[in-house]
Amino acid sequence: MAYKVFANGNPLLASELNTNLMQQAIAVFLDATSRDAAITAPVEGQFAYLTASDELVKYDGSAWVAGAASLPITTEGDLVIGDASGEAERLAIGSNGTVLQSNGTTASWQAIASGGTNWTQLATGSLTGASSITVSGLTTYNQYFIQMIAASSSSSNANYSVQFNSVTSGYRSSGILNYIESTYAAGNFTYNDETTHIPMCKNFGSSDVAYGSVLITGGKSGSTKYFANVGSGNSSTETRQYHGQGMNDDTGAITSIKLISSAGNFDAGTYYIYGTD
Repeated sequence: MAYKVFANGNPLLASELNTNLMQQAIAVFLDATSRDAAITAPVEGQFAYLTASDELVKYDGSAWVAGAASLPITTEGDLVIGDASGEAERLAIGSNGTVLQSNGTTASWQAIASGGTNWTQLATGSLTGASSITVSGLTTYNQYFIQMIAASSSSSNANYSVQFNSVTSGYRSSGILNYIESTYAAGNFTYNDETTHIPMCKNFGSSDVAYGSVLITGGKSGSTKYFANVGSGNSSTETRQYHGQGMNDDTGAITSIKLISSAGNFDAGTYYIYGTD
């Protein structure tokens, strides 16, 4: 029984059938001479493999050319990535211990980020001579750490505190105030609640000093502010310790930190402000 092969509805001659079959397969030849002897009328898109040179070639309509673009790899560990034009380019293996990272546009080898947090000192100075000190221009960091060292005031019972961005309300702060005296009393432990500021520490007179620190997180725009505070102050008869935490719903970026004495000017002390992401 005889069969006819049709293309586009028309029967194919034997020579046409051979050509069509060659277009649908990769023919294998020893070399270009053998190929050209067998394929006397190549058509665009035909592939052939030459065993003598382990080479894949294709006919582009006018000549036999490389069947695939050569890869730009030269060294063990090289990677191939696309360049700005979408062409293949070589990315050399990175240094020992580096990792492949993306910046959203291309890939590169980078050092592994440190697991620790790097704090940057943003400001430091004397507290002396003012009832409040405002440090502005803080627009970069997500966390801020504020310290008061050996703070004192000429007025007795001065409370020291912190505000950010001059925000004077909305602080939901809760904590423990511990009075350490010569004898125990139930009142030595009390609950402390502040709404207008973040409490830090307290001193009792001009000869007494206090130490305190506050950690604020959520310093960038769009973030609710959370904080933790600790401090202590002493006199000749007792020491007071503060431990607290809280939050504020303000979501603006922190641009300023204000250090406050509730009674009189600071007459001594140093402040430090640090930032980190």
